[in-house]
Amino acid sequence: MRTILIGILMALLLFTALNPTSFAHHQISYLAPADGKIVAFIGSGHHLPLGEFFPGLDRYSAITLCFPSGKRLSPDKAADMGAFGFAILPAHEEGLHLLGVAAKEHFGTRTTTGYFQGTRQQALDAGRRVIDSKQTFRFSKSYRWTGEKKAVNKTPMALGHRIEIVPDSLYNPLRQGGRVTATVMFDGKPLSGAEVGVSSVGRGGELGHIDEKEHFLSVLTADESGRVELPLIEKGWMVFMTEVTHPKPLPGVDNRYISTTLSLWVE
Repeated sequence: MRTILIGILMALLLFTALNPTSFAHHQISYLAPADGKIVAFIGSGHHLPLGEFFPGLDRYSAITLCFPSGKRLSPDKAADMGAFGFAILPAHEEGLHLLGVAAKEHFGTRTTTGYFQGTRQQALDAGRRVIDSKQTFRFSKSYRWTGEKKAVNKTPMALGHRIEIVPDSLYNPLRQGGRVTATVMFDGKPLSGAEVGVSSVGRGGELGHIDEKEHFLSVLTADESGRVELPLIEKGWMVFMTEVTHPKPLPGVDNRYISTTLSLWVE
């Protein structure tokens, strides 16, 4: 198993190296069982599966790992694997695990010579010619079943993120061809008419902004109560993304993006 895990890590690192950072950023999280442990990945970018190199734990305002018993483990108990962005955490419980992540506020500026991590003014001070700038708030969740145990899980469906895709429940295992009913929440309320992009890690590709519909397998529209049925189209990781955009939210900022991804493992 350890050899397989190392092979997976090397393949993911190569994929990341071949897909550089771009202007459209989202956050992606995954959980995978390995030798009685949980391997947790957090990345940001817009190329599946990883986006870009892990920026480091200090870029996140909150990271929560929830066990089936309801126990929570903070990232200071994890083993940081550097550029891979993986943490290996002890996991001796069977059932539904959850990784929930909230990133710190981020400013980014697109310039004529590439992407600049910082505000418009910082880019100008660095001698860059600015095209446009953004402010982002990124969230992500990943659920993964371990074992065959059918005991009642205390794993939460909602974490209270500013924007969040909240499943009603998750059956074990999630099967290809099935559906998961969920509610899109924003600032604690159902988001009427929210659009949700559907992606598959198996097919790769980009995880663009929600209006860039060509980057998704499909784009769903929630009803007036924020309700949506998420299709489990393929085996492996299915990734669902939604976001809210605020134009001209601050002086010197062209757009504010508040986005979230939900990653589900499908058998």
